[in-house]
Amino acid sequence: MIGVSDTSDNSETLALFDSYLNESIAILESFEKLTTEISVENIFSLDIIGNSGTLEFAGTDSLNITSITSTNYVLEPIECCGGVKQYIEFDIGYIAGMKNDIWIESEEIVKQLEETLQVEQVRILESISDNNMVYTPLIFQVNTQELLVKITQYLKFIGDNVVTRKVVFTNTPPETNINTTFYISVFEPL
Repeated sequence: MIGVSDTSDNSETLALFDSYLNESIAILESFEKLTTEISVENIFSLDIIGNSGTLEFAGTDSLNITSITSTNYVLEPIECCGGVKQYIEFDIGYIAGMKNDIWIESEEIVKQLEETLQVEQVRILESISDNNMVYTPLIFQVNTQELLVKITQYLKFIGDNVVTRKVVFTNTPPETNINTTFYISVFEPL
């Protein structure tokens, strides 16, 4: 079993893990939709963690993205980029994941990120044991839109034991100076 200890009653642990997996899918789907719907050149910041996030972008167009629910919305004038910056706090709904019975170790993910996807720095943190599960946190950054698209697709399909916890995107419009940090957890059997 992926990332779950062998206990007599691990139904709560399995339910918790499933919620992490569904949350991960929702984070990646919402991130992908927002960075597709809004040109990344116009996004100042986009942070998604858990089931909520914040978005700052330049432009006068309103958003109609069904996967997010706005909880706070502010317009303010700025000196560039059309003169309007929008700030949105939002919630995202859970998306039920389809498991593919693929399990991958954190070392293999690091190897794929560095060698295949050309990610320059991947930090592996100490493994954490919590709620009868053990996971290894990984943090890495990407700095191009092309790599951002590849990484998002990679994380959506890499394996059932890989959970995206947080995505932080920053940029400096009107120039394109993308910096995106991904925080993932790789669950392992106890």
